[in-house]
Parts: sequence; C-alpha cells; structure tokens
Amino acid sequence: MKPQDISTVWKTKELSFDAIVEWGLNTIFSLSPNAVQRLHLDGPDGTGSMYASSHTFFRDHLAPGKPLETITSDFVGYMMKDIETVKQKLRKAPGGKLRVDLMHWIRQRVGIPSTNAMVGEGPLRYDPGILDALAKFDTDMLRLSSGLPKWINKDAHDNVRRLSDAFAHGLEGEKGIYWVEKRMKMMEDRGISFRDQTTATMSIWQALQANAIPVIFWMVYELLRNPDTLQELMQEARPSLGANGNLVDIEYLSTKTPKLNAFYWEVLRYASGNTSVRQVLETVSIGGRTLYKGAMVMLPSRPHHMNPEIFGDDCDKFVPDRFLRDGKEPGKLNPGIRSVRAFGGGNTLCPGRHFATNEVFSAVVTIFNTFDISLVDPSQSVYPQTERSTLATFPPNETVLADIKLKEGR
Repeated sequence: MKPQDISTVWKTKELSFDAIVEWGLNTIFSLSPNAVQRLHLDGPDGTGSMYASSHTFFRDHLAPGKPLETITSDFVGYMMKDIETVKQKLRKAPGGKLRVDLMHWIRQRVGIPSTNAMVGEGPLRYDPGILDALAKFDTDMLRLSSGLPKWINKDAHDNVRRLSDAFAHGLEGEKGIYWVEKRMKMMEDRGISFRDQTTATMSIWQALQANAIPVIFWMVYELLRNPDTLQELMQEARPSLGANGNLVDIEYLSTKTPKLNAFYWEVLRYASGNTSVRQVLETVSIGGRTLYKGAMVMLPSRPHHMNPEIFGDDCDKFVPDRFLRDGKEPGKLNPGIRSVRAFGGGNTLCPGRHFATNEVFSAVVTIFNTFDISLVDPSQSVYPQTERSTLATFPPNETVLADIKLKEGR
C-alpha cells in the first residue's frame, strides 16, 4: 500500500483494532471469555465499553504533564535503586567486573524498575523470574496466536499461566500506579473477577516491556559500536545530570538533545517489527483494493522502514546521523522522524510513546554515566532477528556478551 493508503487504513471506521484486542486477550493472554465480553459493558462511571475507551484512557493517563511526570519519576526512582544493587555486585566481583549477556542484563536493568513503577513490587517478589518468562512469552508469540489447541503448545501456555499467577498473587494487597488501580476498579465494576483483572493488567505490562527493552539494547549496542557518537551524546546530555552524576532533568533530556533524539529514531526505524492489525467490519475499498468483511489487514512497518525511496540507498544499514544529515546527497535521504512508524498511527497511535521516550533516554544516559561497558568481541556484528515473528521491536539475532565495570568515582 502507498503511505496515504496506510493512513486511510488507520482512520477508516470499517476497520477495527478493538476486535483484535478482544481476540488477543483471550487467545494469547488466556483472559476468560466471560471477562472478554464484560469489557464491553458500561460501568457506573458512564465510560461505556472498556475497549472503546481504552485508547483515550491510556492517552490521558500517560500524557505529557503530571501523568507523565508521575510514572517517569517512579521509574527513575526504582531504576536508581536497582543501579545501586548492581554497583554492590560489581564491588564484590573478581576484578570489579561482570561478564553478561547484554540483552539479559538490559532486560533486568529496565524491566525491574518499569515493573515496580507500574504495578508495585508484588509480582517480582512473588516470582523474580517473570522477566525471563516474559522473554519466552515474546518468543512464543507466533505459537500462542496460532489458535492451535493448548495441549499442542503446552509449554507456551504454561508460561502464560506462570505470568498470570505472578500478577494474581503479586497484586493482591499491592498498590501500583494510580491508573492501574483505577483500571482494575473499572473492571471490578463490570463484574470481572480479580484473576481476570490481574491477567488484563499483565497484558498491559507486557506491552510496556515489549519495545522498551529491545530498543534500549539496540541503543546501547550501537553506541558501543560508535564510540565517537557515544561521547557526543553523553556530552549533549550532561546538563540533565546533577553534581553527583545522577539524572535530575528528564525534560531537558527528552526535549533538548537533538543528537540523542536522532539516534533514538534511527534505532526505532532500524529495529522495529511493529505491525498494525485491523479486522474488516464492513467491506470497503482503499487505494483501489477491496477489503472484504471478516478479513484481517496487516501493515508491517519493516517494508516501509527499508524502502530506499523513503530512507535512501543505505536504508538497510544503521546510520547514527540519518535524521541529522541534510538529505541532499544522492541516495542519502532524510525524510524526518515523522516518517518512522514504530508507534503505529491513527486513533491507535501508541499512547505510551511519551513515557517510552523518557524511559529509554533516562536508562541509556544513566547506564553509560554509571558503567564502563565493553563488547567482548568488538568484531561481532549482530542484526535484528527479522526471521522471527514479533509485533514489537526485533531482538538481536545472536547473543552479545559484554564486560561491565563501574566508572571511576561512581
């Protein structure tokens, strides 16, 4: 489809995203059929179907201003607490150094604080291994969405059960961020069981992790491969740090760092596996194509991001300054960051994109300001694992080992 046709798909009322959400909650996350139907009901608050109001709800509660400041502040607080734990491990490690699987290490550094910021410490206290279980969940996505009987994909469904158990037990008596509690109260008002409330919350948590973790991996990995760029970005970010080296000004970091922003959007372009999915409610024609009622429409972002007519002849390569260059040199285009479709579009444009930016920037700057990281094999080249199925950001196609040490004075 042409870009204008994709925009039409996002906006056309005959194509529904809510139907996809309903299917996914039951098929992938094992939300009960009763709960799936009750989410359509109105509540005493008069907000109507929780499907129809979902995007507005999350947009409002993750919007720039006080809502965004609240979750960002909670995330940074938990991140610094986790960083202190890592510092203690490094001080006790032989030679003050740890060798790690970089993706796994990033998953812990990002997943622990973002989980605690969203739902409190209960789920990780109940099952400290849920972030590894989440990694398996992402790997199992194609199997879970296949619709095959559960006994065929038993290990995948057992893993989903493990995650939902952690949330059912971990959220009992636990206080998460205010909008999680509000969302669960809305479900309770519609007669949805506590177990289903926590399962639905787990699905939101999964979405929170699905892009942030691999995006931060790619940010860290590509900066390690581009040390001059790393030095420039850390210099640019310096005004966001206090006298003790800790992050104190996230607004500066997200709004006044053009080089960091350009690098971030290139990571999104290069590694995004985002796919917009819609169900056709009524037969409609778009761009000369007839989409028949009942059909599914899938719009993967990868072909768009790898289009040389849009991004230049080097579109298959990671180019740190792609969105800073003037775009006048033949084959080296710069269509601007608005051409990147990592967050979808239309009325389902990701409502968490502002927090994602704050989360990524604060994590990357804090990591590089605290640790000396070196690749064990600098000659190794890894790429997005595009042969696997994903609806989010691609993981690396190989394990990347790195040595972690504390920076002097940290």
